[in-house]
Amino acid sequence: MTPQHETDLAFRVGELERRLRNVLRPAKVVEVDAAAARVRVDFGLADEPAPSGPLPWLAPAAGGVRVWRAPSVGEQVMVLAPGGEAYPAVALPGIFCDAWPAPETDGRLAAAVFPDGSRVGFDEAGPTLAIEAAEGTAVEITAAEGVTVTGDVTVDGDLTVTGDIEAEGDVADETGNMGEMRTAYNAHAHPPQAPSPPNRRMT
Repeated sequence: MTPQHETDLAFRVGELERRLRNVLRPAKVVEVDAAAARVRVDFGLADEPAPSGPLPWLAPAAGGVRVWRAPSVGEQVMVLAPGGEAYPAVALPGIFCDAWPAPETDGRLAAAVFPDGSRVGFDEAGPTLAIEAAEGTAVEITAAEGVTVTGDVTVDGDLTVTGDIEAEGDVADETGNMGEMRTAYNAHAHPPQAPSPPNRRMT
């Protein structure tokens, strides 16, 4: 083998090793461009930064069903670079780290925890599906065609309704129900016409 061939072979092996090292690399998000759905990550150490160019991140779904969640600055990611080249590399978020530790330690729980402490979780030990909004956080449901709830509903607090209320069953509070009120009203009389019942009955 000639010296030129040895040089060419050494270069090719070195290039292959470089590309192989770059196929999967851990990194930390240092900048988020939510409008462009891109992040910049740093492959280096604190004293030796090695920032990347803008990279797309992997979403759970990005077709007819789309899921949006922008990575956080400081979040640990794995950068996948097919062929070991920066293009078309993509950031794979979702690696717990000291800055963003795991929100749960029980394997029976599934949960999404938000920056204000709000939480959506499922506990298979219950089993319980729970939505917990942090203090100061509102919960809104918008449904142009209405909302249907099958099952009993308990409201622990005030209830404000801006539209009509319709019920196929009876409506009651702590002192009585509509059926009892209707019976009492229809049976009552007004002196001196007593015992004549009301002219108009409650139906």
